Amino acid sequence: MNPGERLFYGRFTEPTIINQRLIGLMQRDVEIDLDLIHALLNSMIGMFYIEAVGFGRGEGVLDFSKDNLGKGYMLNPEKISNKYRKEIINAFEKLKIREIKPLREELEETDRIYFEHIVLSAFGIDKILYKCPDCDSEYNLYTEDDKIICKHCGLKI
Repeated sequence: MNPGERLFYGRFTEPTIINQRLIGLMQRDVEIDLDLIHALLNSMIGMFYIEAVGFGRGEGVLDFSKDNLGKGYMLNPEKISNKYRKEIINAFEKLKIREIKPLREELEETDRIYFEHIVLSAFGIDKILYKCPDCDSEYNLYTEDDKIICKHCGLKI
């Protein structure tokens, strides 16, 4: 998996030899939409699943193995309408053409926020994570310790 502060699933377009630091995924079903799968794996929920099945090595280091990956989950692409499939893939294409930033910076990028919003919308959970329940302002929530705080109205949950 990726060293450092970046967290993502890469994808080779050509057959590639990999070593023990890379984990290869193989396509079993020829009907599967690999572009959609790649996008969903790289969503913040996909990142959460990496964190959930990884194991700590101390000092903030997360280790991950192919065995752990096999125990993990991902968003179900069969639950996504054709409309959202296209929107997710188009939004993810914009992320793929630029440099991946450290995770904290990455999640604050406008194109990333837009991508995450579309992924969450496809599953009907978009309003949970991006909209303040008190003032309805969008994209103004952040966390501090164990609190969720709205930058716009100051609500603390």
